[in-house]
Parts: sequence; structure tokens; C-alpha cells
Amino acid sequence: MGVFGDDSKIKPVPKEEPVSQITTPKPIPDAVKPVPTVAPKPVTNAFAPWFSKAMEYIGLREIAGIKHAPLIVRMWSRIKMAGIKDDETPWCAAFVGSCLEENNIKSTRTGWALDYAKWGQKLDYPAQGAIAYKKRVNSAGKVIGGHVAFVAGQDEIGRVMLLGGNQGNKVGIDPFGVSGIMGYRWPNGYPLPPRAPLPLVKGGKISVSEA
Repeated sequence: MGVFGDDSKIKPVPKEEPVSQITTPKPIPDAVKPVPTVAPKPVTNAFAPWFSKAMEYIGLREIAGIKHAPLIVRMWSRIKMAGIKDDETPWCAAFVGSCLEENNIKSTRTGWALDYAKWGQKLDYPAQGAIAYKKRVNSAGKVIGGHVAFVAGQDEIGRVMLLGGNQGNKVGIDPFGVSGIMGYRWPNGYPLPPRAPLPLVKGGKISVSEA
């Protein structure tokens, strides 16, 4: 019997494991690391919240037939053109305008893409989140419309990757030749982004239809 009672009831303190016996996971060699199967998306841009909103719509597409995608129809309402009730009217400007309006930024509130040529602040260089606009011409070279979308980054060969609506009847990120882009704009009231290399965005085929 010890001083504090029955010594047999006192549990021994477990010994610490010797440092030499503690093992740490070995790093996985580069050769066996899993390879991503999906092209990385651009990072969420807190500097341009309208771009982050646009990212949420990736994959939204038109509904073939007599039905129409409710989210696309709602975009027309956000830019004060509620009279359009279909997803067949070219909606690239509705998509850009809706993303702006959802961030309390007044858009052009028209369905004409080239109206963004005089909207907001002029930007002399592409930056993620900037609004890019271009003309669409027919085989005779006549202007038949335009296209407007957000700059997402650039691909491996230097083409500008645009995140836009009505690109192949959906919201997606597609490459566009730099020479075809007429200009870049930035919302009023927001500081212009710093001039910096565009993030690399892989994947996508050259856009052939924004009508």
C-alpha cells in the first residue's frame, strides 16, 4: 500500500514514441502524380466580381425546340428588355449585361453587342474581367452584328480566351484571335486593373458562332 492508496491501481504513463520511429509520408514522385483530366478554370476574380458571377453560368445552354432556358430569358429582364421571351435571340449582350446588373453595375441595357464600344472606361490592354467586343461580318465583309464577352485569359498560342454567352448556343470559354477584337472596356467607378500577363486557360475550340 503506497502513500496514496493501492499502488496497483495507478496506471503507468505511456512512453513517448522515439523520434526515430515516427514516420512521415514520402512525397509522391512527379511521374506517378495523378494528371488532371479537366482543363483548369480561371481563378475567381475578387477584383472583378462581375467576372466571378459570369463563371457561375458556365455550361448554361439554350433549349432546342419550342421551350426556352429560363435563366437566359431572365437575363433579358435584368437588362430591362423583358419583352424578349426566348433563348434564340442573340443573347451575348444580355449575358454580359446581366452579370453586370447582378453586381449593381448599370449595363448598356440593349441587346446590341457593339454598344459596349462606348460603355464604361476604355482599357488599352486585355485583363481578366474586362469586356471585349468585336464585329461579326458576313462572307462579303459586311458588318452583320457583333459579339461581347469577358476576358478570361489566353491560351498556349496567345489567343484571347473569352467567357461569353451565345458562344455555340451556350455560356463557355472559347479562343478568339487578338486581331479580331476591337477593344476592351471596364466599368465606371472601378479602378483599372494593373497591366499584367493574362492567366493561361487551356481547352476550348475557336468560336465560329455567336449569332
